Amino acid sequence: MMMRRILNIAVSSALALAAVSCVFDNDMSYPRLKGEITAFAVEGQKEVTINPDSLTVDVLLEETAEIDSLKITEYQLSEMAVADTLLGEYIDLSNPVKVMLSTYPGRDYLWTISASQPIERFVKCSGLIDAVFDVKNQTIMVAVAEAQPLDEIVITDMKIMQETSKILTTTGYDAAQSGVVTTDVKFPMTLDCTLSRQFTVLYKGVEYVWTVTFVQQKIQNQVKSVDAWAYHAVVTGDFDGVGAPYYEYKTSSDTEWTVFDQVEVNGVSVKADITSLTEATEYQVRLVSENAVGDEYVFKTETAAQLAGMGFNEWYFGGTNGKTWYPYAEGDQKPNWDTANPGVSSLIENTTVPEYDHKVEGDAAAKMISALAMIKFAAGNIFTGRFVEFKDWKASLEWGVPFNSRPYSLKGWYDYSPALIDRDEMRQFPDLLGKPDIMQIMAALVAEGEGSNAGPFDVVSDKPGKPDLQNDPRVIAFGEILASENTGGKYVEFELPLTYREGDARKPSYVIIVACASYRGNYFTGGIGSTLYVDGFEFTYR
Repeated sequence: MMMRRILNIAVSSALALAAVSCVFDNDMSYPRLKGEITAFAVEGQKEVTINPDSLTVDVLLEETAEIDSLKITEYQLSEMAVADTLLGEYIDLSNPVKVMLSTYPGRDYLWTISASQPIERFVKCSGLIDAVFDVKNQTIMVAVAEAQPLDEIVITDMKIMQETSKILTTTGYDAAQSGVVTTDVKFPMTLDCTLSRQFTVLYKGVEYVWTVTFVQQKIQNQVKSVDAWAYHAVVTGDFDGVGAPYYEYKTSSDTEWTVFDQVEVNGVSVKADITSLTEATEYQVRLVSENAVGDEYVFKTETAAQLAGMGFNEWYFGGTNGKTWYPYAEGDQKPNWDTANPGVSSLIENTTVPEYDHKVEGDAAAKMISALAMIKFAAGNIFTGRFVEFKDWKASLEWGVPFNSRPYSLKGWYDYSPALIDRDEMRQFPDLLGKPDIMQIMAALVAEGEGSNAGPFDVVSDKPGKPDLQNDPRVIAFGEILASENTGGKYVEFELPLTYREGDARKPSYVIIVACASYRGNYFTGGIGSTLYVDGFEFTYR
């Protein structure tokens, strides 16, 4: 018995020692803790990015922030980390600051805190091609078209330094007055810029003198880019600066050109939104000025595509358990639509079913009901993509199916009867309890990702905040309807505009459409009995 007790003690000690060795080095009794900056903030910041992998803190500053004297408002280190540099109340980030963090002797982590401060600077003038700013030497080189006389430069606006700065005066040679003249700045103004000019800028009580030089450059009429949609195309180009420019366009099979003179001219840049085009058609466009005709630029308009199944007319009943409704025809190998039915139909009735009587058009509509699946709240829904699996009370989905066009909006019909919210299983929205449920209709156009981000979005029910389609960089356009009003058993027509990211000319690879009887269903929050009907979805194009 004594020998067994000694053996048990020895084994227990060995196990304990093995467990401890996972936390401590064999040769040193110090914990394996990484030295990290866990929080950092300064006054005048737009955002801060802390990267523990690269050991960097990147601060993006407002234009008016004093980069050499930033007040620190937050600074925290990880447990047991000690810094070799004590940061005071203010920090100078005009150059990167190095901070060595140590958790114990021999474990050091060199962090870099740096700041960027993008400042918008521009010159807007007649014949403008480009303006290059040399901040260190306080000079600006402005290129204008060869046809633009240097002694008659019309400056409509300038921004040389940070916001709140003011351009006071300009000094330069004026041939009309046969000498150097100083003039108060008030835009627009016409100046003799044959020689370099000085502009005095006041910023926070200090005057700065910038030298601006104008030079002429030869330029040819050229279409630089075309962003072609289904029925219109946004065209940009540069012209030689002579006369009033305009565009001419035609289909590639036509012989006659159509003049389009509703253009926006900024310096030598010419922009136009050519309308009344035909979908899926090849066109040619060229830029014309008083003295020259540019080369043809070929482009093709997009197809005004619809997505199969948007009428919710095809359904079949079956599946592996023999009692699941699917929103597509039996045998369809690549259906566009799916529901959560494969996960809930083995527990309760289907939460999304066809509706053959209460419909707007076609053979059927989609009916979604929020219900209790044994112990879990299940929101009736339908979406583009596919149901992957239901395991350990978690549903895995893929949102998105292939789609390459860019519609203006999603139109359709819905009828909603909300119940009062009586389930909040994750305790995220206690204030919603007892209030009418909220239905959702959402659409998003998504660009292809890279690596693990390629393909449709993975959605897991225990990660309800993901994906965040409104802010995900892959999302090109987004639109959403949230409503809690009872439509009284009647269909309401809706049009959901898609908001595109400004300046984003990417083409989509996928489209996501989601309709749900309980908007917070992914948090297991909603009202049992909330019912949503949808029918007659279609995309509109412009």
